[in-house]
Amino acid sequence: MRNIWPTAQGFSEFPDGDDPWEADACMVDAILMGMHVLNGTPLTDDELLVLRSEMMALGLFAVGGTTLDKGRRYVESKGYKIEGYAPYGSQLETEFGIHKTMRRYSGIPNAGVIQVINAGLLPYNERNVGSHFVAGLGIDSLLGYYTGNGDDQLALASANGHAKIVPMRWINWAGYVNAHVMGAFFFSKQGAKPEPPQIVP
Repeated sequence: MRNIWPTAQGFSEFPDGDDPWEADACMVDAILMGMHVLNGTPLTDDELLVLRSEMMALGLFAVGGTTLDKGRRYVESKGYKIEGYAPYGSQLETEFGIHKTMRRYSGIPNAGVIQVINAGLLPYNERNVGSHFVAGLGIDSLLGYYTGNGDDQLALASANGHAKIVPMRWINWAGYVNAHVMGAFFFSKQGAKPEPPQIVP
């Protein structure tokens, strides 16, 4: 079975230019990719800066980054509903652990933010990266999780990827475990009428 957002797109967490905040925006970028599928928020570096500034004004972001829980609180402040939450440090395989949370809430009508702490081991990720947030925008019973990653190798300056759309990637559960997945939350737009999921037998 497959349930993915057909409008999902990856987006580089790195803006054009030499903005000093460019290296800390992975949470903001993951939220932005979720907001894009839920309500059409544009994937631009200007929008990335707006969201980051909003988080800072709320005390939910500091130069250098933020936490999974502060990201969750921010999306709630924007009027989204938290559908599933496995806090940082949750067990992997318990009833309310990370794996079941990801399986239960991935795909339409939800968007997810997933945290790993050894992101350099994620497929297609920039090497030598530690804590990192990606967007979970779907699930496939064979391929795994439909992942938007702002630190994809194609999002880097070496690939001319700053402020660019990058490919969505399939990452299976073993890939997330290998990168030391530590938590996730999933949110939906209350009152929205989402597109029906793509169902593949």
